[in-house]
Amino acid sequence: MNDIFDICISYPSVLNEELFESWINGVPVEEAAKNLQSQPDVEAFQLSHELLAASVADQYAQFTLLDSAMMQPDVFVNYPSNYILDWKLRKKLVECYYSLDDALCRELIGSKLSARFRRDLADVAERCGIRLRSCRRQYENLRRVARFVEDTPGHLCEIIRRYFVLPLPLAEVYAAMIFLCVNRFETSKRCFSGATFADFTYCAEQLMTYWTNSNNQVAKLDSPVDLELDFEFCGELKVLKLLAEKQTYLDRHKSLVIRQISSSVSELCLNGVETNFKSLSKAIITIATGLSHAKEVRDLFLDIIEKVGDLVCLFVVPAASTPLPLMFFVF
Repeated sequence: MNDIFDICISYPSVLNEELFESWINGVPVEEAAKNLQSQPDVEAFQLSHELLAASVADQYAQFTLLDSAMMQPDVFVNYPSNYILDWKLRKKLVECYYSLDDALCRELIGSKLSARFRRDLADVAERCGIRLRSCRRQYENLRRVARFVEDTPGHLCEIIRRYFVLPLPLAEVYAAMIFLCVNRFETSKRCFSGATFADFTYCAEQLMTYWTNSNNQVAKLDSPVDLELDFEFCGELKVLKLLAEKQTYLDRHKSLVIRQISSSVSELCLNGVETNFKSLSKAIITIATGLSHAKEVRDLFLDIIEKVGDLVCLFVVPAASTPLPLMFFVF
């Protein structure tokens, strides 16, 4: 008796990582093919532009099939039976797909990540010097991650690492970006023109660590513990008024601060803090005591620059890599 068998043969897909990067950045097929023309292998085998364009188009078609898989990166990476790709390659593709441009992030800080904002992406892409397709991909990725984490308990960065399978540095960028957007910090004024996205990322990390419920023993069950500022803590800052109202408290506070920073700042800076301490303390306390209101929280960076920045600029010499408006955050 003759048996009939159906045989299916599969093989690992071969994906060009360089072309994948071109695809997510919105580079057209013709331009991507032209970029390949100067590669040694192409010149050695005298491959025509038409053949290269056909190859690029085929690769782009494969990438399009992966588009939906990128919506659930944890499934894409951790369930190899669904995709005939090497595990390391799958992870690298996810990292590449979820990459963010600093220029775009700087432009979007403080914006509401809503569907309505999509209509402005063409202007945003032009200002940032990136292609519209790349701008849309990054914006949709930010919205996807933000929507997911807002109802998930835990720490922002850990949630993003676990469910989106991103390396720690990239997960930290997403966490900082989402924190800045959810709290709608004002960063668009002219005084922020010299500030980079890295500057605001640093500030966000400090706020998430010290000004949220991140260290609270009782974790939230319906949202990240470090997504929003701890307004109970902000309200308690009103007691700091005592430091400015009583000379004995002010002197004690000054003594403690000088002792704390004496080994980590220059002599010029230390003398400047000591000389201007009363003015600095009053400005900082004024900002702190108003943070129980949402409007004051949104203007936190602006208030620091306007009320503290001018004083600090008198005695802090910024490093070459530190923009003048935000150098006191480093201090």
